[in-house]
Amino acid sequence: QEEKGAEYFRSQLKIARELNNRHEEATALNNLCTAMNTMENFEEAERLLHECLVIRRELNDEAGISSSLINLGVALFNQGRDAEVKQLLYEAIEISRRINQPRNLAGALGNLGGIFKREGQYEEALKLFLQGLETHRNTGYPYGIAIALDNVGTAHYCLGNEREALYYLRQSIRQARAQYEEAVKRER
Repeated sequence: QEEKGAEYFRSQLKIARELNNRHEEATALNNLCTAMNTMENFEEAERLLHECLVIRRELNDEAGISSSLINLGVALFNQGRDAEVKQLLYEAIEISRRINQPRNLAGALGNLGGIFKREGQYEEALKLFLQGLETHRNTGYPYGIAIALDNVGTAHYCLGNEREALYYLRQSIRQARAQYEEAVKRER
């Protein structure tokens, strides 16, 4: 399934280049990178994103830059390159706040929290996860809310706050269940 998606994005990239459409080329590179991350081909995702970022910076596409920085962070995170990821995510957070792009902001906050959690800095991770949760709640993005609730619950668990951990993890399960039930209704 992922390979089929990657092929589609390769076709999108080829067409964009033939048309000399730099914006669509960057979009295709970013989309292809997402497929590469899903397929765990992190080195290829990194290469594609560096290429994408060059184009998006040329176009001064700040929303695209923010998105690509987050995606590049995913590729580098999965290679264990946390220090580099932090810098990318701080930049994505700054851009997302400046241009009022809450979904990217919440994603970057959650990803940065994941790094701090992996480093054992649970208090800092919790702060970032809570900011991400608040941002997702403000936008009403249900999938993001479910993920953020899970992140907050996990951080509380790591801190030894079992009651709070259970509270947030149960909310996450309820949110995910509601999302699943909604998806099932749409398919009927």
